[in-house]
Amino acid sequence: MNFDTSFFRFFETTCFPVFVTDINGKVLFKNSCAAKYLHTVRKGSNLFFHMTGGDPDIAKNGKIGLALFPDSFLYSRALIFTLGENREKHLIFAFLTKLQMNDYEDTYSYLAKKFSSDFISFRAFIKAEEYGDADMLAPSRLYTEMADRICFESEDFVGSYLCDMADFLMKIKSRCSRAFSALGYRMDYFATKIFLENRFVSLNVGDFAFSFFMALYAVMRNSADKAISIKADYDALRMSIRITVSSPAAGLADGIYREEEIIPECAAEIKLCDRLPCYARRFSCSVKDGVLSATAFLDIYKTDGTGVRSVAEKPSYRGAYAMLSFTRAMLSDFLRNGEKH
Repeated sequence: MNFDTSFFRFFETTCFPVFVTDINGKVLFKNSCAAKYLHTVRKGSNLFFHMTGGDPDIAKNGKIGLALFPDSFLYSRALIFTLGENREKHLIFAFLTKLQMNDYEDTYSYLAKKFSSDFISFRAFIKAEEYGDADMLAPSRLYTEMADRICFESEDFVGSYLCDMADFLMKIKSRCSRAFSALGYRMDYFATKIFLENRFVSLNVGDFAFSFFMALYAVMRNSADKAISIKADYDALRMSIRITVSSPAAGLADGIYREEEIIPECAAEIKLCDRLPCYARRFSCSVKDGVLSATAFLDIYKTDGTGVRSVAEKPSYRGAYAMLSFTRAMLSDFLRNGEKH
């Protein structure tokens, strides 16, 4: 049987790996991202042999499936879709970046309900909007290095609970600095004193980590001199996290941009994430006077005067730890102020 790959060429411009196999798992197509980051799986080999969990038969029977692969794989989870009928049936494995985070079960559950096993609808949905000349954009090493350190190592970034944003940003800096330096990037991080005194927020940390990752990648991808600045501040009303470069890439005029306009290779995944019930874009991108920035404004966590209130619907040790840190910080401030009198 001749296999026509033209239908899948769109995935050559996506930032996540995609494989197409026959009904028995033989690899017939893999996009450029799969070739770069899952290169041990060759065309003609059997993708099923690499699976450590999941059931392709679920997809074969008309439902969307989840495939699990070894931890040694940079991308270890994929959606499985079915396309075609009988002998013409194929399986599509989409290794979405968001599925590599520790909260992948929520993402999978939503996408399974939305698309069932309808790959045509899935492809049409993520292909509906295209920005820029995506054919000229291949996923960069920068994207994968960032995803590996922010999304794939996300054990600290799970759930809705009280988040110490200063700690979050320091974790990002410590995880990414060496990798960024190897790629020629310089990152400066500055936190104001008033931010450090008002650094707790209540949010879904996993989703914020992904939103931060996309914003940081958008700015860094479009930096001409590779000098990145991250500033955390507080203005008595809300917290601000601002990522900037003073020399944006040529062609970015002053104005407001959606992330997918300046990183079109990520448009498909951004569009999918926009539909996730608990996901919210936190950052807005703009260019003004030659400075490209991505900025998020966050409401800080406040007390009611009787102590720290729980913000998590379901208790977790991370939430308890964050509240303990918050209480400790408040006590420390109280003692310092007492010493002054």
